[in-house]
Amino acid sequence: MDYKLVQKVNPQKRNEPAKWYAVPLTGEAESSEEVAKAATANTTTAAIEMQAAMEHYGEYILAKLQKGEAVSLGKLGTLRPTFKSEGAADIDAFNPNTMISTPRIRFIASKWFRNAFKNGITYRNAGVKDGDIDYATISAYKQAKAQESGGGTE
Repeated sequence: MDYKLVQKVNPQKRNEPAKWYAVPLTGEAESSEEVAKAATANTTTAAIEMQAAMEHYGEYILAKLQKGEAVSLGKLGTLRPTFKSEGAADIDAFNPNTMISTPRIRFIASKWFRNAFKNGITYRNAGVKDGDIDYATISAYKQAKAQESGGGTE
């Protein structure tokens, strides 16, 4: 997994100096066509069938989540709906239209999926991002900073 180093201030410790954090470079998601083609490689299932099944499955999952039901994704884990709610001092004063907000979908990875992910991951530095400038390597970042401060490298 590629990452870049980005300097940030911890929002809970704003008075402390910024630190360097790794930020994953996820890139663009594959299209459903590409996913279906990869998922059906070396099978007798046609990619178009897989893509149609994924779309129908997505519609089914959406309907279940909107009803407040959790949905199992088999070996991958579970999707469940969540939201935030304000409290009411009196039960009769609770108004769901104004006091429930921020609906979200939470994915809870299965133990198998989480462990497979953790055990199969490797990390590669893909450079440094400093403000609006992307440096390809840590060395390039250090060299640029040295030149800015008048201590160029030769």
